[in-house]
Amino acid sequence: MRGFKVIFSPGTTLSFTQDSTFVSEGPIYALGTQNKPINFNSTAESWAGILLYNSKDCSKFNWFNISNVHGIGKASNPIGSEKNGWNMTGGMTVYKSPIELENCSFDNFQTEDALNIISSSFTMNKCIFNNTYSDAFDGDFVRGQLQSCKFSNINGDGVDFSGSLCAVDDCSFKNIKDKAISVGEKSVVTVKNCEIDTVSFGVVSKDSSQTEVESGTTVKNASTAAFSAFQKKESFGPASIQVFNPKILLCKEDFLIQTNSSGLINSNTVPSTDFEVSQLYLK
Repeated sequence: MRGFKVIFSPGTTLSFTQDSTFVSEGPIYALGTQNKPINFNSTAESWAGILLYNSKDCSKFNWFNISNVHGIGKASNPIGSEKNGWNMTGGMTVYKSPIELENCSFDNFQTEDALNIISSSFTMNKCIFNNTYSDAFDGDFVRGQLQSCKFSNINGDGVDFSGSLCAVDDCSFKNIKDKAISVGEKSVVTVKNCEIDTVSFGVVSKDSSQTEVESGTTVKNASTAAFSAFQKKESFGPASIQVFNPKILLCKEDFLIQTNSSGLINSNTVPSTDFEVSQLYLK
């Protein structure tokens, strides 16, 4: 659908067949209510997902639930649908299209990213991500804010930024296999009042990124480190992370700062150490 507004009424449920995809080149308005949410699910075990692209008008999703998505293209997704070489990293992919999401849920995604927003502005408020094969939210070259969102049972990163300017406020992360918040590729991100529990890393700043963690953030049960800064890709440089008044509980390391990267806690320098990033993932 090119240039059309797509409007879904409260209480709408769409069940998609295994290889079906919803594609729109115009704004989507999926405005459900708490008592009448809008649901996108599958007739079989899973379906291919959503692509929204090249919409100048802002799409709006409220009380919207999307579940059981396997994606398009096996290059990114282990059980993705084959569509003439077409490949999308997200089960829901948004490209060059502003978007607002509130009270939305993303559940049971077998994709590289559950939600991938690219080259767009966004806001995300009170959204829930649960049971993902890899990353939950991936923001590439985006500007926006996540507020009061919940991430649980994520097999990759909770939130992953590349080339972005964003804020993460009042979000919770539970049972994240890799990083709760990953800030990379020249991103600038602020984190505030987040609750992070049972992760490999809490907050990571990497590859020429700048990350500031304001007061009120708790990291508990990080098996590698609560906070870290390092260079992973040769095409980028060291990174920096500054943390104010954190609460760190039962973590293997409070800070893991690679030589040439920088870490500050309450304006005091955190000692750095030599390590190979690849060694952090050998478990």
